Amino acid sequence: MKKLSILILICFLSLNTKAQIQEEIINYTDSTAVLIQNGRQLLAQNLRYSDIKKSQEIYYFLDSVTNSIDTNMHAFFFNEELALHCLFQEWDSFLAMAATHNSTDEWFCYSCTNGMLFNILEAIDANSDIIEFGIASSNLSNEDADVIQLYYHLVRSRKVDDLYSQKYKAFKNTYTHSKYNNFINQYLFKPRINAHWSFSIGPNYIYPNLELKEHFEPNMGVSFDFSFNFNHLLFSLYFSNASLHSKYAFSVNDNSYHFNFDEHEAFIYNEIGGLFGYSVLYNKHFRISPFIPLAVTSIQSNRFKGDEKKNEYKAFNSFTTGVGLNSEVKLWQFRLRDKHTDMKSFLSIKIQMGFNTIFDTTNKNVFYIRTGLVWGFGDF
Repeated sequence: MKKLSILILICFLSLNTKAQIQEEIINYTDSTAVLIQNGRQLLAQNLRYSDIKKSQEIYYFLDSVTNSIDTNMHAFFFNEELALHCLFQEWDSFLAMAATHNSTDEWFCYSCTNGMLFNILEAIDANSDIIEFGIASSNLSNEDADVIQLYYHLVRSRKVDDLYSQKYKAFKNTYTHSKYNNFINQYLFKPRINAHWSFSIGPNYIYPNLELKEHFEPNMGVSFDFSFNFNHLLFSLYFSNASLHSKYAFSVNDNSYHFNFDEHEAFIYNEIGGLFGYSVLYNKHFRISPFIPLAVTSIQSNRFKGDEKKNEYKAFNSFTTGVGLNSEVKLWQFRLRDKHTDMKSFLSIKIQMGFNTIFDTTNKNVFYIRTGLVWGFGDF
């Protein structure tokens, strides 16, 4: 009986303690958190009303509250505070944050309310003329002005466009040891990477030269390729085919066969390989890219079928390389959209011309012109 009474007493005390803790939690109020939350909401309201002076006063008050309690706590997230300094044209504070930024540093904020940054960016848009005049008339060094302009362009455009990419690369090239490198590399968006893949089909013209010119006439054919462009770099896999006719009748022994070829008899020209190029002229509508091909090229007769194809006479079958020039003009840019896809696409025309040297025991090379209609996916 005594043990039962003790057990009941313990249960009662446990329940009573839990009830007290629950009541303390319910009645607890963090006055600082409430003050900051209300202040943020009031600031957002004044930003929507474009009352910049009142918004600035609220910001200063909330900043002083957090600094008086804990210098490691903030009333705003890093991106919010940075945008507020831009809105208020407080360039010294903005540059100080940019210069000391490190992604490994912890930034603690009292509030987790979403939507504040949107209100700040909307206010920047509404006051863009004033802010741009403030940047232009401020007494800043070129480096300071350029990092502000880079950030300002990004928050105004809300995307990584061509101009932002140009500004980003120019800043990196001009200020290689900038004090803002961490801010540029870790916080700002990277520049746009112009990349696309494409395939094309079209006619080609093969012109045998040197010793080949003595035996075969030039002729038209067809070519296919699959290409990938990454910024200025070009890589392509291609196949080229044509029918070349002999200039005169001739006889030859090969693989235990004796061949008597007629004048104007068709021989098959095949070239399969890859090419590597670099765009020396490149914009949204046009590109010119010198390239070096690496391929295997052959000219063979066309007399057998099926399994006997292996007995064809090969004038040569050899590794080839050379130099060429790729020119491409964009015709039409469009988007492929459905409920699962939203992809940029384009149509263009390209012309490739060059010559290949054939590496065998004789002196041979081939001039060519390849044209094609291109269907590409990505940024031209």
